[in-house]
Amino acid sequence: MRPIPFAEYRDRFAGQTAVVVGKGPTLYDFAALGETGAPTFFVNDAVALERHLAQSQPSFMFAHDRGQTAWFARGIRTIPVLPRDGKIVEGESDPLLAPLDKAIFYTWRTRDQSLVLAQTKAELAQSGELYTDCGTIHAALHFVWYCGFSAVRFVGCDGVTKDPRTAELGDERTGYDKRIDNASNSAPWGQFIRIRREQDRLCKVFGLDVEYWGAPVERGAIEKTSEAVRAVFKDLKRRTKSAGRRGGPA
Repeated sequence: MRPIPFAEYRDRFAGQTAVVVGKGPTLYDFAALGETGAPTFFVNDAVALERHLAQSQPSFMFAHDRGQTAWFARGIRTIPVLPRDGKIVEGESDPLLAPLDKAIFYTWRTRDQSLVLAQTKAELAQSGELYTDCGTIHAALHFVWYCGFSAVRFVGCDGVTKDPRTAELGDERTGYDKRIDNASNSAPWGQFIRIRREQDRLCKVFGLDVEYWGAPVERGAIEKTSEAVRAVFKDLKRRTKSAGRRGGPA
């Protein structure tokens, strides 16, 4: 395994669009990932989808849990971007890394996260310390900014786990998209809303143009009001019918 110096990625993709792919249920057709040609960042087991990418398409994997190392032995060509300090591997010489061709390493939480986030790109190139907060995707977004991207397209990262329009695509046990192999055997830990809020904040801090691909379209105020009115009338009709049965002739 050959470590790639973190500093080499400063503004490497300046002005380009990144695609960030998570494990959440989505309406997106994963086969279309290869058609974008865009550098793609996989969060955890979403790296299973690298098979859809074009051969020359750059791709990276972010992971903070040791179970994700199951993918290393599967011969992934995607470059893992990992904390070197024991969070997932024990340094750059950890035997778990042997099956990989190369990897990028960064430093894990040596100081207050507000200071980490305040770094200039020049300072980040020197420290190699990414912002981590509560979700793997937050470190990925910090790296996306460091690489110089000006836009990001999210797939399976919308934080929606119970929307009826995507619920049938989610695994009954984990809620993850059923089309993604959960090789790490991981389960969610219930922080989707917090992760999404911080995700949105980071995109604003970094000045990234954002789109969510395959996410259920947010309903407008009129649609929500109409739905609420229909629910009220439906409930009133049910109650009236029930009262009629109870109050009818003996």
